[in-house]
Amino acid sequence: MNRRAFIATVGVGGAGLTAGCIGGFLEDLTTYEAAPATVSDAALESTGYEHDETDRWTDEESFATETVTVTSYANEYSRTIDLSVLGMGEIRAGVFGAISTPKVEVAGESYNPVGEMDHDELLADLQDRYGELSVASDAEVATRELDAVSQTVSIATYEGEATLEDDENVDVFVDVTQPDHGDDHLIFAGVYPQDIPDEADRIDTLIEGVEHESGGD
Repeated sequence: MNRRAFIATVGVGGAGLTAGCIGGFLEDLTTYEAAPATVSDAALESTGYEHDETDRWTDEESFATETVTVTSYANEYSRTIDLSVLGMGEIRAGVFGAISTPKVEVAGESYNPVGEMDHDELLADLQDRYGELSVASDAEVATRELDAVSQTVSIATYEGEATLEDDENVDVFVDVTQPDHGDDHLIFAGVYPQDIPDEADRIDTLIEGVEHESGGD
């Protein structure tokens, strides 16, 4: 069989292969999905936090002739806290979130709307998620380190104010860390009243208890 006949045969006999496997291969190149970051059952049980919801969302960005689809996840948790010391009752005033979003690079360009957030943008997003939350990036008051997702992560703590039920204002701390793990960018954030002892320890337990597939697991 000469070369021209061989190409013609592959072109006819391999039409399904071209439309199927190669099409799937190209789709894999332009579709990125993070692995969800979740808190272990043991960490939830020891802290009293409960899983509220899992958000999954998709962003699209065009690079030259390609459109890249990026799928991210956010798992949200909360805890009911007795705020009688502040003249309130029991309120779901402790909040923790674990966000995962994939690393993306196409034609030498990187794209990731969440992984590229600086602290100003991240704190603004947290304010949207935590009702009436007011916190500024220059309100950082402390940092600490702990081991999570197979590495040492640095946690920044900010002072803020949140409006809870019945329009009650409460001084809160906001903890934020942004590690990378495997193929994903991760963001862990906790919001909790300043006057509640040991709540930062609970946030540490949640962060240490995050489970996330690195891509090689």
